[in-house]
Amino acid sequence: KGGIAPQKVLLEWIKKLVRLIEASNQALSSSKDALDLLEAAQIATEKGPVNSWDEDLIKKVVDIFETHPAFAKKRIDTRDIIQRLTRRKQKINISEMENNNTNNINQLSSLGTIASGVANIVSPADGSDSSIGISNLLQDIGPACTRNAVTFRETLAEITANSASAMNEAALARVIHFFSDKGQDSSGSSLMGESLALLGSFIPGRGNEASADGWNIKSVAEVLEQDYGSRDWTAVARNFDFPAFMMKSSDQFRCLLDLYRSGAKNNPPLAAFTAQWRNTAGQLSVIESIMAVPQNVFLVPLNEEESLDVATSAQGLTGTDPRCFASMEVLQRLLFLSDNPSLYRRVRDFFVKGLISCPEVLLCALVRLQLHVANTPPQSGRDALANAGLQIKTELMRELIPLFFRPNSHHRVQNAPAALRRLYAISPNTVTAACFEAWRSTVGESSQMRVATLIHIINIARLLPNPADAVASLLNGSKDPEFSVAIAFVMADNEYLQLKPWLVEKLSNKNSAGIFAAAIVSYIAKTHSASRPRGSDPTPLVSLENIAITMQILQALDASLLSQPFSNSDGTQMQGTTLGDNVKAVADACIAAHPNLRNSMTSVSAAGNNAGGSGSGGQPTGASDDVEEMATAYFQKIYTSEQSIGEVVEMLKRFKTSGNAKENEIFACMVHNLFDEYRFFSKYPEKELRITGILFGTLIQEQLVSSITLGIALRYVLEALRKPPSPPGTTTSSGKMFQFGMFALEQFKGRLHEWPQYCSHIVQIPHLKDGYAELVSEIEAAMVESQNRAAASGTGSSGAQTAPAKEQGNFASNQGTAASTKASGTVPSSNSSASSLELPAPVIPVDAKPRVAEFGPRLGRAVSVSDEESEHEAPPENLLDRIQFLINNLA
Repeated sequence: KGGIAPQKVLLEWIKKLVRLIEASNQALSSSKDALDLLEAAQIATEKGPVNSWDEDLIKKVVDIFETHPAFAKKRIDTRDIIQRLTRRKQKINISEMENNNTNNINQLSSLGTIASGVANIVSPADGSDSSIGISNLLQDIGPACTRNAVTFRETLAEITANSASAMNEAALARVIHFFSDKGQDSSGSSLMGESLALLGSFIPGRGNEASADGWNIKSVAEVLEQDYGSRDWTAVARNFDFPAFMMKSSDQFRCLLDLYRSGAKNNPPLAAFTAQWRNTAGQLSVIESIMAVPQNVFLVPLNEEESLDVATSAQGLTGTDPRCFASMEVLQRLLFLSDNPSLYRRVRDFFVKGLISCPEVLLCALVRLQLHVANTPPQSGRDALANAGLQIKTELMRELIPLFFRPNSHHRVQNAPAALRRLYAISPNTVTAACFEAWRSTVGESSQMRVATLIHIINIARLLPNPADAVASLLNGSKDPEFSVAIAFVMADNEYLQLKPWLVEKLSNKNSAGIFAAAIVSYIAKTHSASRPRGSDPTPLVSLENIAITMQILQALDASLLSQPFSNSDGTQMQGTTLGDNVKAVADACIAAHPNLRNSMTSVSAAGNNAGGSGSGGQPTGASDDVEEMATAYFQKIYTSEQSIGEVVEMLKRFKTSGNAKENEIFACMVHNLFDEYRFFSKYPEKELRITGILFGTLIQEQLVSSITLGIALRYVLEALRKPPSPPGTTTSSGKMFQFGMFALEQFKGRLHEWPQYCSHIVQIPHLKDGYAELVSEIEAAMVESQNRAAASGTGSSGAQTAPAKEQGNFASNQGTAASTKASGTVPSSNSSASSLELPAPVIPVDAKPRVAEFGPRLGRAVSVSDEESEHEAPPENLLDRIQFLINNLA
């Protein structure tokens, strides 16, 4: 080819073999090198003179032929070649070597006549992939071949022109991988002298040029860009799946991407990395590298659903790309790789990073992947997809469900509400099932933890896009009637549910009344011994008030229902053989454990027996029909000034603590209706808005709302304060809400010291700091007072934080509660900050269509009805009753 001196190439090859054999101390492991040396020496002595060999080289070669164990083992006689080398041994200089090059070219016309040991590097004799040889020979030549783009181009041309190899897509993949590891190769400089000599033998004139140290990756990138841009670069990416492929570091992956982009002008397609590979270890190293590099180096492409999953991750993540866990391609491939025992630990470590950094994304993506697999046709490999990574999936869900669906004071998921809302959008049934699984997992744990878990589950339901439907799914008993009963009892204790109407409705369904009644009896039988009054600390699983209400209704059931056979959910028999026998047995047990229940349970039992022959078939009646009307009447008296706010507040205090069930229901109805109207306050006239704000704030000041309800009330006030005030001389909806917040806040300023974190939110509101500096100063003083009280009591900041969490009931696992819980080693009660979720507003379901503001039937006239209000035909009475009944149940 006008420049190659094969004899010189052969000489350099012999020198290299000698060095390799010497480095191995002539061990048997170098047998192949010794045999290659023998073959090369025979060709050299037969085809031309060896006067270019110096004495030292000849001496070393002879010594190897005389002493290397490979020749003795294979019984090869080396005496002839030793004699030939000895006869021709002579000293020469460099000029004599150059003068002999021309004669050597005529003797050997092509590289194909050189020893098969050399040729096999470029074109393997075993028929394997010829592209392997290109990178092998580049390694042998060394860094000098990349001195500049021209040299590298000539080197590739010489390699491919004299062999069966060609720079096809497979060869390009190997070359890119080869050089991706050379960008960090510190040995390049030390090899430069030797590499120049070999390059000069390979391409005449190139060995004498000045050279920079090391491998020049820019020259490689330039040649790829200029000479190979038209190749099928998607095929190049697919050909990265070869045995030697491995990403040793993220820097190597960066270099590989840079070289690939030089020719392709874009990143490799993700599908090339997530398809099924033969080299599974190499494939995992790529996925690990993708996660390790920033998104500006390699951005994992996502579809719309995957992007929604990523949106749930916390902001400011470093070191981990949540897009990797959201990608269904990556996730499915990782599951397949986890089934390889040699890779399982690496895949598990990969997922552990996801659990720590972005569990929100991992939870949503896994559920979405499972739904996708379930919807895959059998002929498309559904079974293989479903069975992939079963062990790792089980481990992941075992970690994720408690993380989101059980209270955890030690690890707070930063963006749990967003993740749960996203999960609900993916699969509402999965959320319900996970809630039940979280509750089921608490069997055998303390009652405090079980109550905390129930409160956490209730809080999750209220976070979801449709809280009414979410709560209904928890209460419908489809998963486990006892689970629904447990949820209902805790909701009733926290003023979320009117227990009596709910029980009446559940026990009115003839198809399920027997099963549901048995579940109630079983649950009370298990939990009644630890029962306490509402508001006790720690909160019981079932309060005495709930036992009294429930047993009253059970004892008043129809005789035909009570006579049905009874069995637990597990099929075991309790005392007696009928539902009625077990109701009586549980009632007796409750009275024995809590004698103060005797009067309420026996009196209602007698009333129920007397009513057994009524037209309703002995079924208990719901809440009094006039409760809503009485609540409405009280509100009307407030707005028409017939009663002062103070008088109504005193009345509510009596109703809340009264032993009269109707008065309790009126109190609950009034509080519920007041909260339900929050969304309409922006439509109220000024007078009614002021009255409402004062009443709302007074309820907080007088501690008429507590636990969860207090948390909602405080959040509503904070929301209203964040609304911008109306500009002077105008009235806006946001301005009305701000006015409401100011009226309410003024009433309970005396309690602000109890909630320093709440105060910090208020003082950060910009328009309060600008226009109400005096108010902000008062609130800041309350924060200082709180800190002083905490210091005086010796509780420190953790105590200051635990108190508001207990009062507000917003279930935010703040630092104070976590610290105090960890220090004491106890589980927080349900009144404390037991969960890692915050309750966002609005927590009351919002109607899709606006309606006229009203507190129950006809109360809207006191606030918003005008003379021009149009007349509407009243719906049937039974429909009104049904609607009101449903509203009460969702309260």
